[in-house]
Amino acid sequence: CSSDLGGYFCGYADVWDTRTGRLLRQVNQGGEVSGVDLSSDGSRLLVSSWNSRATIWSVATGRRLVNLIGDTQGLEGAAFSPSGAVVATSSLDDTVRIWNARTGQEMRVLTFPDVQSPPVFNARGNQFAVAESDPSGTQDNVRVFDTCPACTNGRALLSLAAPHVTKQLTLLERTVVSGA
Repeated sequence: CSSDLGGYFCGYADVWDTRTGRLLRQVNQGGEVSGVDLSSDGSRLLVSSWNSRATIWSVATGRRLVNLIGDTQGLEGAAFSPSGAVVATSSLDDTVRIWNARTGQEMRVLTFPDVQSPPVFNARGNQFAVAESDPSGTQDNVRVFDTCPACTNGRALLSLAAPHVTKQLTLLERTVVSGA
């Protein structure tokens, strides 16, 4: 494996201190790296690979924090939202997936007719843009999507949350969650 390429072909991603030029951390993604992103606070490293996997790593410890598993073909790239709460992945399976960056839970899947660019979040993180080519390849279009459409719909958000309730609910809480 050639280290002069930063380890991308070997499955390694390196984090460097830009002030000192010192290597801070190296993580082994286990597959050819297709993209990296650093959370805005610098604490987490997002690594995507051509083996259809994205992983969030702790920069401080090098420990794997979250695996994002669900894409069925190689990832072209992945990005953190500005807050670091959400991740978007772009796959050769013609999908963009939105993930909860803390739990790894898939929040949304969008399917496209062809391969698209890696997604880019807006400054608030509530929307992302994807560039895609038309079938003739002569024109690129940019489409903008809400990160979590259910988040603006209280009833839909409660139905997403209901399966994840971890405590015994009161009758009033059960009524609210069920939307009755």
